[in-house]
Amino acid sequence: MSKIQILTPTVANQIAAGEVVERPAAVVKELSLERHATSKIRLAADLDRIATFGFRGEALPSIASVSRFTLQTRSTDAASGTEIYINGGKVIHQRDHGMPVGTRIEVANLFHPVPARLKFLKSDETEAAHIVRL
Repeated sequence: MSKIQILTPTVANQIAAGEVVERPAAVVKELSLERHATSKIRLAADLDRIATFGFRGEALPSIASVSRFTLQTRSTDAASGTEIYINGGKVIHQRDHGMPVGTRIEVANLFHPVPARLKFLKSDETEAAHIVRL
């Protein structure tokens, strides 16, 4: 029997990515949902009964672990923004970045560190059609 080992954060995030991100349309859905959109709350009283954090806290780390991921953000009270570039779950750089107030996320080369995932993707046209149907 194999010894039980703790997974590295990179491997754990790649496994989580399989639960959260199965195709490019899932990335678009995770990143483009409307403000204040959720499947867990319908009424103010539901706030007293929330039992989970859901996948929203997993989406960005999961996507970043299986892509080339850039996040740029600047709050209203900050003199400059911050840019974080992650490649396959590893932070390549974090630096100050001149930009207007707001947040920008870019995802490139989805699934490049997970070849098994790449082989399940359909043609570019099919994947684009899934995105359009969102």
